[in-house]
Amino acid sequence: MAAGVAVAALAAAGAQDAPASTTLGSTFSPNTGCTSGDTFIQEATPAGAPSYAAPFSGVISSWSYQATANALMTMKLKVARAAGGTNYTTVGESTTQTPAANTTNTYPTRIAVQAGDVIGFYQTNGGQPNICGMGGLTAADQYGITGGDPAPGTTASYLTNITVRYDVSAQLERDADGDGYGDETQDVCFTDPSTQGACPAPTIAGTAQIGQTLTGTPSGAPVSPSYQWLDCDEGGASCAPIAGATATSYVVASSARPPAAPTGASW
Repeated sequence: MAAGVAVAALAAAGAQDAPASTTLGSTFSPNTGCTSGDTFIQEATPAGAPSYAAPFSGVISSWSYQATANALMTMKLKVARAAGGTNYTTVGESTTQTPAANTTNTYPTRIAVQAGDVIGFYQTNGGQPNICGMGGLTAADQYGITGGDPAPGTTASYLTNITVRYDVSAQLERDADGDGYGDETQDVCFTDPSTQGACPAPTIAGTAQIGQTLTGTPSGAPVSPSYQWLDCDEGGASCAPIAGATATSYVVASSARPPAAPTGASW
């Protein structure tokens, strides 16, 4: 390596930082019971109230239900997609859970959704616990109900009712690489659908000498990768971006720091 040349490490990325998640629906202390053995979806809420519809495509990573003392049931989250008229197609569901009384129960899950999909729930027979009511509701609070537990992929007709809002919420995360895992809590490498663990480091080919060309190659299968070459110290630390060095290749300049050893980089 020529004296006075620092090795540039390549940092590649497929996207910016993972975007923020959002909450669908709401949990509250309900005052009305729902019929058991039916599936409910929240079709609409008034302006300014929590929406139960996904504002963007992504992955539901958890869901919650605030149970009262009357929590004698099992239940699961349901996700439905409008299929014309009063019909909805079930596109996903969680595993069945038995909520604990007098607390907010939160359960991990992984359900891919599209923008516009709505969350709901199915509850088994068990005492018709409070889950479906709160004060101050209006006709703008609309929900649909269908008998039984429609399986994912099936379409059912829902009867629309008013002045009900149910006590269920879900956490929706984005899925930048489309791998079916939420970018904030389920996917460390949210730019590469081939892995959910740490993003594989890119490889660098070439000799770190003045005037020589270094070429970076992504590892894994990143989505639309971008590049930034870094000037690092001899231990591979204290890296600083090299202005304008954002292509897959970089010609080592004479203005680098003292000799350094090659370093790896991560997505």
